[in-house]
Amino acid sequence: MTFYRPHSLVARITPPATLSRFLGPEENFAPTVWGQLVDFESWIKWMPGVDTIERQDEGSPGRGSTFLIKDIVGEHTCEISYWDPARRLDLVMSLRNKRLGYSFTLHNATDDRDTELRLGMEFEFHGLSSLLSVPLAAIEKRRAAVLLERFVTHMQYYCA
Repeated sequence: MTFYRPHSLVARITPPATLSRFLGPEENFAPTVWGQLVDFESWIKWMPGVDTIERQDEGSPGRGSTFLIKDIVGEHTCEISYWDPARRLDLVMSLRNKRLGYSFTLHNATDDRDTELRLGMEFEFHGLSSLLSVPLAAIEKRRAAVLLERFVTHMQYYCA
């Protein structure tokens, strides 16, 4: 779905497909996957381009928790917008001319042996970037696929 406001140069795109990967086949693997998703210091191991990550608040992580992410481009803020422990984690990253929304959702297969990690996404482009929102969204979707693959690889090494 594409939402475009030409008068304010903002375009919001939600790609129709959700990326997913099966992890496991260990029984009850979802808590292990969740543990790595919310081990914020480990993000530098599987998030492409992230050099450092610093938590900007104290206490238990949850909805509203914020982070400062540093990469080759500069510093960006990241906020947890939805927190359902062991089930779903939504992140919103604010960059200079765009906002990226990622939704990580864990699902157990019916036999409770495979864990499926789904990655939903939404992209919002501002300013002149909004005029190129469709090709930029395709690039961001490819980056999201790389992010998911790197997380799966991280889980394979973590559990080995």
